[in-house]
Amino acid sequence: MESQRIHSLDAMRAILMLLGVYFHLSLAYVTFGDGSEGWVKDPNSTSPFFDFVFASLHYFRMHAFFLIAGFFGSLLYHKRGVRKMIFNRFKRIFLPLIIFIWPVGLLSSYCERFSHARNDGQSILESLINSLSIFEVESPLELFPWYSTDHLWFLNYLFF
Repeated sequence: MESQRIHSLDAMRAILMLLGVYFHLSLAYVTFGDGSEGWVKDPNSTSPFFDFVFASLHYFRMHAFFLIAGFFGSLLYHKRGVRKMIFNRFKRIFLPLIIFIWPVGLLSSYCERFSHARNDGQSILESLINSLSIFEVESPLELFPWYSTDHLWFLNYLFF
């Protein structure tokens, strides 16, 4: 017998992902933070409403993702066994983490420098060019994010 998809959990994951877009958008408009966390903010565009959006979504969104992931991990373990479950985790979580950690880290560093350059009053072209300074390192190994999984932190947590 062919196993059936649990469409309600697929829908829940989709809703949580869409809420993630609004969660991350709200970070640029919250009233707290000084910009040291990577977000350059215009104090005139912040609002307590976005503090509420941020706090509300932060309270449950990732917890729900991990709960669903645990359910599917358990389901996979009981249906296919330990070996196939571990292989599945390597293929669907660990490989994307290893493959994308470097490009996501570089893009994140570049975008952060670009954002700070624009906030300092540089033109778009100047900001684009000056942000390439992330590549000015003594060794190419310094470009690899050894210390952090950056925006892929959730893959790190899901796998380990």
